[in-house]
Amino acid sequence: MAKAGRPKQEIKKEQIVTFRLTEDDYRRLKAYAISHGRTITQVLQKSVSDLIENESVQDLQSVDERRNEDGIEKRSERQSSSEGGML
Repeated sequence: MAKAGRPKQEIKKEQIVTFRLTEDDYRRLKAYAISHGRTITQVLQKSVSDLIENESVQDLQSVDERRNEDGIEKRSERQSSSEGGML
């Protein structure tokens, strides 16, 4: 017999983010979640997803350009150069 428990999800959500809210903001967030039949986590996950999806490609490109101007390499660039072999 298979073990009982929560079914596995296709996309694992392993990152935990913690932040502080005022008592009033927390109360309002909780009331919003309850009134929409969702958990606080579901409300926040949806809000973050919507915020990120609404960013235009141009805005994201300008962030990359500013990083390059400041001499900050993208993580993928650092990894590929370090994995590329000996210098």
